[in-house]
Amino acid sequence: MKTFKEHLNESEQKSSIHSLGWDRADNFTGLKIKHSEKIKIAKKNAKQIGVGSTRVAFEIIFKGKPTVMKIAKNDKGLRQNLAEANLYKKYKYNPPYAPPMIDWDDNDDADTSWIHIMKAAKYNENTFSRFFGTSFTLFSEVLSKYINKQKTDEINAEIKKFIKFVEDNDLMLGEYRQKTNWGVYNNKPVILDAGVTRANQELTL
Repeated sequence: MKTFKEHLNESEQKSSIHSLGWDRADNFTGLKIKHSEKIKIAKKNAKQIGVGSTRVAFEIIFKGKPTVMKIAKNDKGLRQNLAEANLYKKYKYNPPYAPPMIDWDDNDDADTSWIHIMKAAKYNENTFSRFFGTSFTLFSEVLSKYINKQKTDEINAEIKKFIKFVEDNDLMLGEYRQKTNWGVYNNKPVILDAGVTRANQELTL
């Protein structure tokens, strides 16, 4: 996967938003314009595929491939985007259990108003079971027992690796007990949201 700097060198643009040719691309950094204005511009150019209390997700065809851009709605959304960006930087933009990143609102402050990643396919039970060596139902039960500090004999090496990844990165293990938080990328199960950390959960909207 090309790094963010390589994308810049190839396109001689400042970000993927410049490459897409969106209005006011120079102002998508930090808080130069309101969250609502960025979302309004995105709606004109991309398909909205999800909206939560903190961020809005859009599907974008970028260089012929489906991608997802998450744009913050408020301060908590900024922090969730920052958390995801930091995770991706830690793993050189391609962390385990997540689709690769294209780029993000990289600036000198913490106001990470958007991130841009490859789009995962829908959750697939066979792919999940083959990778983790168990059904999703049992996987979810194992996570619940682990969270509640209950002994379980069902935990295997792959589940242990995932739990370690979650704990190493301050993620919320309980979030991944729902199938809606999982997808598939390159025939492997991936999480769809790595922005919800323990620290972010303590913030108010």
